[in-house]
Amino acid sequence: MLANMNVWNPKTMDSNEFSISQFWMTAGDSADFDTIEAGITVDDNLYGDYQTRLFTYWTVCVLIFDFPASTSHVYIHYFIFEKMMDIKGQVAAIWIALALFKSTTRLRRVQPSPLIPAMVVTNDIDGNGDWWLRIAERDFGYWPSSLFSLLSNSASSVQWGGEVTNIMLGDKHTTTQMGSGHFPEEGPGKASFFNTLNVIDGKTVQRPPWNSHTVITNPNCYNLIVNSEDFFYYGGPGRNPNCP
Repeated sequence: MLANMNVWNPKTMDSNEFSISQFWMTAGDSADFDTIEAGITVDDNLYGDYQTRLFTYWTVCVLIFDFPASTSHVYIHYFIFEKMMDIKGQVAAIWIALALFKSTTRLRRVQPSPLIPAMVVTNDIDGNGDWWLRIAERDFGYWPSSLFSLLSNSASSVQWGGEVTNIMLGDKHTTTQMGSGHFPEEGPGKASFFNTLNVIDGKTVQRPPWNSHTVITNPNCYNLIVNSEDFFYYGGPGRNPNCP
């Protein structure tokens, strides 16, 4: 898996809400499901501030999947897909966070936003089958294959996109932003994007994604526009006149 993304400092309305832009690599179904994930997040409840951070995550023994009312998702999905899944049940996870920016003020002065160097995930097929994460052509770390029952050899789907929590304070949609807080229609310099999307096959050859489609849970609040097979804009402001 290979992708670039531009980085922002989305505003969250409440300390119990988060905003995430990330990739997911998955394998399995509702009976047995593995995922590894990485990206950027703002999550005051977890980290105690509103800075943008890099995170990694994995799940093990996921048994039940459903959309909760408190989350919104916008992402593009490749390979085999049925629906976006939020996890309820037994979850084992690790979050590794690095502060990317010292302050929102510093970040907001950057136009366009800084770009995360290429994030690449590969399977060590000639070794132990571990999943390695590389950022800016340097090994960042790995997920040991022993963590997984289904992802030990390969993934069946790859997803890129954003997610926010919406706790509906006052029975209104949250103003928590996804990505830059701008709709994808606003385009370069304002909208968040993923580009250079590739998958890496068993022969370690990079290939464009195929068999793709998008999932948008509430397009009046957050949206996604595909620019090409390896490039899309996404995100939004949350509550607005069309998203009360």
